Amino acid sequence: MLLVTVAWFVELGRETRVLVDGPLALPSMPASQVRLSEGGLIDNAVMLTPAFSIEAPTTLTMTLRRDASEGWVGVDLALIEETTGEIRQLGLGTEVRRTVGADLEAQRESSVLVDRVAPGRYVVRVAPGWEPLARLTTAEASDQDRGPSLAPSPPAASLRIVEGRRSHWSLAFAALMLLLPALVMSIRSALSKRAASAATKTSAPTAPQTDQSGETGDGTLDS
Repeated sequence: MLLVTVAWFVELGRETRVLVDGPLALPSMPASQVRLSEGGLIDNAVMLTPAFSIEAPTTLTMTLRRDASEGWVGVDLALIEETTGEIRQLGLGTEVRRTVGADLEAQRESSVLVDRVAPGRYVVRVAPGWEPLARLTTAEASDQDRGPSLAPSPPAASLRIVEGRRSHWSLAFAALMLLLPALVMSIRSALSKRAASAATKTSAPTAPQTDQSGETGDGTLDS
């Protein structure tokens, strides 16, 4: 329960900013049929996102979302810092299969977290690709052999990039919450030791005192 509470407060203090959110122009043909460049990117589908600035160290969440049509959709991503030319290569992919019990909504989305993004001005190079799911029966294959088949159309997909930065107060509160159990246990232990010490002193028997005349506290003489 404590961990859930801490996670909730940390998420509550999360500052987010949408940097990129829009549709992807997928190539007209599946990845297996298009010509690839030397870098492994599809020639007619490479695009650049609008440039955006990062003011403080942060994390980026890149999410690929596509429609519910069967098949695979993927993107090769390159986060490029325009001033230094530093590049971070990433990849995302989703595959939808309409099987019994399949969670189509979960299959339609894929995300990757990019941490420790330094301040600077960035652009993302995007190279998408897609491939239909081949599920032809013998009868369907025979029908296609008797006549021309229609080329599959590309699915619809979009890319969303969100900046997420944790605020200092939420992190401080989370740290305090994590230290709270240890602090409570320490205080309880100290109070228990003090109570035990006081009880020991109260229950300890007192020795009889002897005055200068040789009488003990009960009025008898020492031999």
